[in-house]
Amino acid sequence: MSVFRREDHTFEYPRYLKALQPVSARAQHPALRRAFLDKLCDRAAALDRPLRILEIGAGRGDQMKWMIEALRRASIALHYDALEPDPTNRSVVEEKVCQIEKGSDSIIKVLPIKFFDHYRNISQKNKSGTYDVVMARSVIDLMPVDKMLSKIKNIANKNITVYTPLTFAMTTRLAPSAPKNVEPIEKRIIENYHHSIQEKTNLNLGQYPSHEVVNWANRIGLSVMVRASDWAIVPSKQAYSGDEAYALQSILAFVYDEAKESGVVPEGALDKWWSARHEMLRESRLIYTANQFDILAYQ
Repeated sequence: MSVFRREDHTFEYPRYLKALQPVSARAQHPALRRAFLDKLCDRAAALDRPLRILEIGAGRGDQMKWMIEALRRASIALHYDALEPDPTNRSVVEEKVCQIEKGSDSIIKVLPIKFFDHYRNISQKNKSGTYDVVMARSVIDLMPVDKMLSKIKNIANKNITVYTPLTFAMTTRLAPSAPKNVEPIEKRIIENYHHSIQEKTNLNLGQYPSHEVVNWANRIGLSVMVRASDWAIVPSKQAYSGDEAYALQSILAFVYDEAKESGVVPEGALDKWWSARHEMLRESRLIYTANQFDILAYQ
């Protein structure tokens, strides 16, 4: 049997997101999502104009489709800006927009731009307080958290509602236990992975993206609701569902690449870790969980 090396894995972002769709759907907390929709309906009822919504990182548009269709059933008009810079994902989002039956007072835009560039455009036009609602699923932990949150506050009006489902809470677990020849280094590899996320999000040791969203919401006087929304990729009947094995393989590759870049363990030992964990994945034995929060903050 040939060995599957790290360099044999090819990462394709659109495929990864598609593979994660059912994982995220299982994880996202239904009660908090319902509470979010209720807040939108209450907010819309107090307005004499369409509800203004910004989605940061629309991905493949599953959140957008759910939200717009739910608001349409409630007869709520909206202006919806979805940011998605990846062209492959954006084409999927645009196709879903075409499938949505829109009310005559609704405007839906899919913008090929990153959040900080969008913020710059709004600031140059002096349009502070543009949005009533900001949603960011699985993206808060991909960029500097404080910088992002401060800019969200600037472009939202005083009655802001912010929904950040699937925000990482910095716990990653793999099971069963690694073989004894690589078990001692796995802790360092995972800790290094978490440290790399803290560097990307500009957080200090002991700070976590999900918790910082909660702290920020409290500092600016918002009410906060939080529910756990852990990702779990597990085999059933000795097989992974759909393309979830590819998603898990990609996550292992993320962890490997961060460890290789930092040099936290010798490369030979890292390759042994990859081989051991990938063998468990190939045999449909590897279990992965990541601790996350769904967060709803509102006036």
